[in-house]
Amino acid sequence: MFYRLIILCFFLPGQLFGQFFFRMEGEFSIKQKNGYFQNLTIGHFYYDRNTRKLVYKVRFPEPEVYVAFDTVMYRFKEGALQSKERIPEIVPFSLFHLVLSQELPSYGLETSLYRPEKTEKEKDLILTTWIPPESLQDKYGKIITALRNNILYGTIFYTPGGELASRQFFEDYVNVSGLIVPSRIIRITPKGKIEIYEEIKLRNIQLNNVAENFYYDFPLPAL
Repeated sequence: MFYRLIILCFFLPGQLFGQFFFRMEGEFSIKQKNGYFQNLTIGHFYYDRNTRKLVYKVRFPEPEVYVAFDTVMYRFKEGALQSKERIPEIVPFSLFHLVLSQELPSYGLETSLYRPEKTEKEKDLILTTWIPPESLQDKYGKIITALRNNILYGTIFYTPGGELASRQFFEDYVNVSGLIVPSRIIRITPKGKIEIYEEIKLRNIQLNNVAENFYYDFPLPAL
């Protein structure tokens, strides 16, 4: 379950002025196929830029609550802590944070350690190749972002050795109070002779909801 939820976050080092969006919530579903098996996770998500807590209230396949905060993922069941696991600091680089901070078009790369190497046009897409600093090129590969009409259409990740690591596509954008949000995200990851296919759908997205404070600032035990 944890690994299906974590695909909503992007492992990248990392505002426009106008209305300040600081909260986002909605329903999500994650469908994952690996060629042999299929998994489905359904629930509700909450994210607040101020608390930096990303909360997944899962209702299927079983009721659980996952909270990503700092470098820990907490798992609760029936209000009781079941486990906590160390993770990379994913929250500032999640889809929700990038959308709220209006950094999604560059995939957060403009404020990261990556730098643009080249930009070119291919039909109706603007392709930008981003590379990590030379000191980190043994750990991170290049990333290509594709924009269509100034909206992020897709990303391609490569390994440090130049092999394809994964592809992502951002589709079915919706306008939520003036903020443009992708409601369908596809990720395809090659693994041996098969491809892992992941489809994320977001529905009933709300912004700046001042209610539901319990979930937006979910109480966590001391480390």
